[in-house]
Amino acid sequence: MPSSDGTPVVTGLALSGGGFRATLFHLGVIEHLRDAGLLNGITEISSVSGGSIVAAHLVLNWQAYTGSQTEFLNARNEVLRFVRRDIRGRIVRRLFFLWWVPRRILVRPFFPGASQALSTWLLNRYYDRWLFHGATLHELPAYPRLNILSTNLTKGCLTSFAQTQIVQFPSEGTGLRRDIDAGLTPIAAAVAASSAYPALFPPLSLSHEDVGAREDEFESNFLQTRASQIISAYKYSTGLSGNRVTRSWLVTPADPLSCRVHRLLEF
Repeated sequence: MPSSDGTPVVTGLALSGGGFRATLFHLGVIEHLRDAGLLNGITEISSVSGGSIVAAHLVLNWQAYTGSQTEFLNARNEVLRFVRRDIRGRIVRRLFFLWWVPRRILVRPFFPGASQALSTWLLNRYYDRWLFHGATLHELPAYPRLNILSTNLTKGCLTSFAQTQIVQFPSEGTGLRRDIDAGLTPIAAAVAASSAYPALFPPLSLSHEDVGAREDEFESNFLQTRASQIISAYKYSTGLSGNRVTRSWLVTPADPLSCRVHRLLEF
């Protein structure tokens, strides 16, 4: 819908972090926006950490979330079932066992991806099994545009997983933005990179083979990522694709007892 001066209106939704508490809070916000007839009008979504779990699921299942009530409830309940599985508890219990067995003998032959960080690898695996079912970035619909945010520890800059590509935003004064064609990146890996936090979940390392990119445009260990500061998500949501954002909802789970949806005008 165009604004009064004829320019397209970009409506952004920024979903912050905060673990599964944030995931559930944002799920409630999405239902509220749907009930208010506003969900269909969202054109841009930026997320980090716990917000990335529901953001990626929302965009991947956009037709269900914006479809009939039955379709919406089926999509919403898939997220609720995932949260009820006690993912962190499952991972901690498995780590207790896997940490003590000879990893080269018993772990690596059966779980080759678990050679670097077992907890983050398991998190990635559970996301894929119960939420994203093998889907990759190129399977996301073109709209709303999604930016799953994380921090590139190798380059020290903000990195976004978007439809068909990975975007690196260099630190101020250090170079130009870099886009990498990486549509074969598993959505689960993008969400794991965004939601991995220190201590329990070490950074996720990805190679060009993991994301389907050419080796010459994807440096070794280009993406060693962990959850970025939430200010990154808010900052990026105000400058989406170079267009002026005239409407945006910034969602924060700071007060779980009230739905704090702030409509900001004229960024």
